[in-house]
Amino acid sequence: MNKKEEVINILKGIIDPELGKDIVSLDFVKDIEIEDDGKVYMRLLLTSPLCPLKDYFKNEIRKRLKENLKWFKDVEIAFDVKEEFFLKRKPEGIKRIILILSGKGGVGKSTISINIAFSLKEKSKKVALLDADFYGPTISTLKGKVYSKEGKILPFEKEGVKILSIGYLIDRDSPIIWRGPLIHSTLRQLLFDTEWGDVDYLIIDLPPGTGDPIISLSQLTSCDGGIAISTPQEISLNDVRRAINMLFKVNIPLIGIVENMSYFVCENCGKKHYIFGNSYIKEFAKEKNIEILGEIPFNRELTSLTDKGEIFVLKKKESELAKVFFEIAEKILKRYENL
Repeated sequence: MNKKEEVINILKGIIDPELGKDIVSLDFVKDIEIEDDGKVYMRLLLTSPLCPLKDYFKNEIRKRLKENLKWFKDVEIAFDVKEEFFLKRKPEGIKRIILILSGKGGVGKSTISINIAFSLKEKSKKVALLDADFYGPTISTLKGKVYSKEGKILPFEKEGVKILSIGYLIDRDSPIIWRGPLIHSTLRQLLFDTEWGDVDYLIIDLPPGTGDPIISLSQLTSCDGGIAISTPQEISLNDVRRAINMLFKVNIPLIGIVENMSYFVCENCGKKHYIFGNSYIKEFAKEKNIEILGEIPFNRELTSLTDKGEIFVLKKKESELAKVFFEIAEKILKRYENL
């Protein structure tokens, strides 16, 4: 019997006093993962968000594992709600949810997320921005504080956009070493325990790759679409394919691709230089009939302003690059509002 089977066998002895069956038979136990040092991670499904047996289950699980397993060190439990008792829904006040994703890191996804959000705000929309990049929450470079009131998180507001990042809630230098169950539970809290108010578009900046966060979002709420961020090189092609296929697998529509680092504008001659040569992403998009929403050039001001916690499209509204972001916002609005 392996360690996971040992844990399950012990959990079969914990009975739900209301339903009269053990928590394994009731299919409450999910996603058990065990570290080499004896720490157990798991997700426990409840019948309601306010289940009064939450503490009872937590204490019983820890107590029984400790009593029966010599190798056991600790347990981390993420509480969730069984789907049949908690239907997938949007957070209160949110009309549309758009995901910004990429197949790999380093493609400027967070910078683009920020400027798309503020471009939509400049188009007179009520916008919120959620940083769900648990491993590298860079949107928290937009300096601010979040508060809690009556059990609700109050997001930070900057220039009319409501912003929430996991980076506001943890120590800046602390690494986030979380398994899937904890990510799922935290995403639920960020979505549903936040006082968003009335929001036309919630932009969610996802971590790179195709792992737990996007799977959890597809289970927790109804997402309206996703935008894939990529760079032009051939090496990026497989990454953007994976990102798009992930959207397809979780039934989230693809809005289009934003190509970052598309070209460089020479300060002396003013000409565009495509330093990566032929764009493999454009060829792929044409082949698959996917819209390229915008081409973002190398731009020192874009990165330097973002690093300082400032918003490029607000500081440089009349620039050619700001116009590209505003055009992306217009394409989003055209898709959802027939503008």
